[in-house]
Amino acid sequence: MHRFCGIIHRSAAATDADRSAICAALGTAAATGRHGTAAFGAIATARRAPAADAVHEQDGLILVADARIDGQAELRAALGGLAPPEDAPAAALIAAAWRRWGPDCPLHLYGDYAFALHDTASGDSFAARDHVGARPFFYALDDDRLAFASDPAALLALPGIPDDLDEDFVATILVHRKFEPHDRSFLRAVRRLEAGHRLHLAHRGATVDRWWNPEAIAVDEAAGDAETIARYRALVGQAVTDRLAGAERFAVHLSGGLDSSLIAATAVPILRARGLADPPGYSWHRVDPAATPDSEPGWSEAIRARLGLQLFAPELSVDEMAGLFAQDWTRGPDIRNLLHEAAIQRDAAGRGVEVILSGWGGDEGASYNGRGYHPWLFATGRWATLYRDSGQPGVRGGLRTIYHAARRTARTFKPQLPLRWRRLADHSLIEPRFFRRARLLPVPITREFGVRRTQHALLRNSSTTARIEDWALSGAARGIDYRFPLLDRRLLEFIYTLPPRMFRRGAMRRWLIKQASEGLLPDVVRLNNSKTEPIRVAWIERTLAETMVLIGDRLAASDTPPARARYIDMPLLRRLRRTGAPHPLGPRPRAPPCAPVPRHAMILSFSRRFAFVAIPKTAGHALRTALRPLLAANDWEQCTLFDKRYFPVAPLAAIGHGHLTYRDVQPYLLPGQWDGLTSFAVVRSPFDRFLSFARFAWRGRDAMTRDPLGTMKAALTDPARSNHILLRPQHEFVCDEAGHIRTTLLLRHENLAADMTRLSDALGAPLAPLQAVNVSPETAGAVLDAELADMIRARYARDFALFDYDPAAAP
Repeated sequence: MHRFCGIIHRSAAATDADRSAICAALGTAAATGRHGTAAFGAIATARRAPAADAVHEQDGLILVADARIDGQAELRAALGGLAPPEDAPAAALIAAAWRRWGPDCPLHLYGDYAFALHDTASGDSFAARDHVGARPFFYALDDDRLAFASDPAALLALPGIPDDLDEDFVATILVHRKFEPHDRSFLRAVRRLEAGHRLHLAHRGATVDRWWNPEAIAVDEAAGDAETIARYRALVGQAVTDRLAGAERFAVHLSGGLDSSLIAATAVPILRARGLADPPGYSWHRVDPAATPDSEPGWSEAIRARLGLQLFAPELSVDEMAGLFAQDWTRGPDIRNLLHEAAIQRDAAGRGVEVILSGWGGDEGASYNGRGYHPWLFATGRWATLYRDSGQPGVRGGLRTIYHAARRTARTFKPQLPLRWRRLADHSLIEPRFFRRARLLPVPITREFGVRRTQHALLRNSSTTARIEDWALSGAARGIDYRFPLLDRRLLEFIYTLPPRMFRRGAMRRWLIKQASEGLLPDVVRLNNSKTEPIRVAWIERTLAETMVLIGDRLAASDTPPARARYIDMPLLRRLRRTGAPHPLGPRPRAPPCAPVPRHAMILSFSRRFAFVAIPKTAGHALRTALRPLLAANDWEQCTLFDKRYFPVAPLAAIGHGHLTYRDVQPYLLPGQWDGLTSFAVVRSPFDRFLSFARFAWRGRDAMTRDPLGTMKAALTDPARSNHILLRPQHEFVCDEAGHIRTTLLLRHENLAADMTRLSDALGAPLAPLQAVNVSPETAGAVLDAELADMIRARYARDFALFDYDPAAAP
């Protein structure tokens, strides 16, 4: 793996000054070459790749490449007498392919590559990038010269490359956060050579076109199941084997998904047969050997155990993540693609890893799930086929399949909100005046209609290339090469010959990869249809939220705004920071006027496997204080009293307090996940709880002095007050819709000190003695008369009965 850059003059000869500029851009260890109007240079980023391997000079041709070429035996056979020696580097093979096929040489090159060359005999210059863009290529072209590099920082280090921003690109990114750049970049003068494209510079001018056109591949409707599965397995094995060349220390992504699991299951036996070390596995969610099988950690654990690997889940600290956000994205990778991966790169580099095998990109081809098939059947009137494809027995199953296909069809062709309106709809922080003068770039729309059309649109317009480009740039800085077997061109071109039935059979999505991986993967992984990742999202968003607070504090403490603050609505940003609103969720809901809300915490601890439901006015904050030392970084906690923490689920964070109920959180958990937790809450006599509420609600006010009984009775009769969170019956926090208690333990407030022993035993961890925290003060007049006692009995009748409190025992 190499970094490279170069200069090709369109009329003048290259000079020693060009070579010096290249060395300054790459470093003094760079290998350089100069021939005619071209000067190239490269530096190795991997231990086993000498810098000189990337620069090729021979017979009037100079070429520089960052390349790994597959299928070399077949390529050499096709090159015939032009083939270089067996031990020649990839750059020599590419040079021979240019001599044999000219501008069509990329059609004959398989692997990951980006290269540029200059042919003095013809005067032509040429550059190309592999079919999915696994190797980056940036360039700046004007009337005098072509300057290029494998990363923006090296390109900008060359003389004469302006670094002013492309403000139309900036505006589009800020307004449309899912915008994926194709040929543009943050810098006005810098262009990307798109994946599967080539640039040809000749006397007649410069042309950029696409050399890889998989849309032209014909579909084989007669493909048989057995032959397809066998061919698929062979191509995956070939793709993995080819990517195990040229290194000795490997690692694998091991998310527990089909793609990464299949790659690991294929690679590990090959590495062991070669006598190489087992690859460490890396996950984007926490490692939990005791996780339930139907969870993200459970899937990873299943494949880890099957292969006998070690599994790691490193994470960034808040300071490290803040450091990522402080980087200049315009000169390097988009750090949004590094929020998980930067920690893995750090850990892998420390273990001496040279190559990370990743399953990224499988969704678009090798493990495609048939998206677009059912909408196409519905829209083209093939309702009988759609009915039979339900995979569910009976008329109801078939009709449900037709109904959902109709919904997806309508969603596919739903008119898109104009970009000019999206700023308001998505709560963008773009500066209004800048937004008004910017010209937004067109954003491709992926319409999931038909399998082939959807596959091609996703591969070209989704984040596939952007992510692998960013990983290549960041990985190079740590000497790590990323390789993506499921994006192998031979495999993809085979996938594109297959009819829709190979991707979906009834209710089984990803049919082909599931059949091909039978016997290789545990069924809990192989047959899993879920793509939801609440634990991964929660894990990263917790650190991300703390990072945003840190960055906000740093902005507030700075006397001068950042250099690029002119693009951001800074007054709005400051206002959001002051109010503490979790943007873009909007302002936190206000409490009803009878009392403020004490910000106790609901806790979901995935590390200790417990859930604490904080019923208001039941010593919740004292219990939370005792539980906090048990929490790990990936646990969920929502509270806003002494510090602000939100669940990483937008609708729950928007509630704005920690008194969440079982029914609030259950829809956002995996099936059965709540039942795998030790869940508990504290209950209290409704009489005592109401008096505690009264002392808290009107502390420091004269309402209780002037008319204590009238004030308390109004809280139960006035609709504006009676629905306050502090007055909700306790059973609503711990019961399901049928009224059944869904917590494992119910601790009693009047016996809480003793019940803490029971809780400690259930959690398997010692708990500190409870401290008096946020105690409601004594308030004169907070006593009951017969009428108020009857009102409490009526309002909380279900609490008295369910929690076995005596309604006759009024204080």
